[in-house]
Amino acid sequence: MKPKSTIEKGKRFEKFIATQLTEWGFGECRREIGSGSGKKKGDIFANLPFLLECKNQDASIKKILDWIDQS
Repeated sequence: MKPKSTIEKGKRFEKFIATQLTEWGFGECRREIGSGSGKKKGDIFANLPFLLECKNQDASIKKILDWIDQS
């Protein structure tokens, strides 16, 4: 189980990305509640033809490749 501060860090980043996408004209974008559970697999709901998965951390190339596999 993740520490609460880690979960909050992720939520803040998802909200930031959703706000930026909305401001940039991609339509209504919002953080997806309960992402990964059920049919809703992405972190952000948007009118885009693909899912958005957010990661807010410093990372090596290996981690980035793992995240691509996860997505």
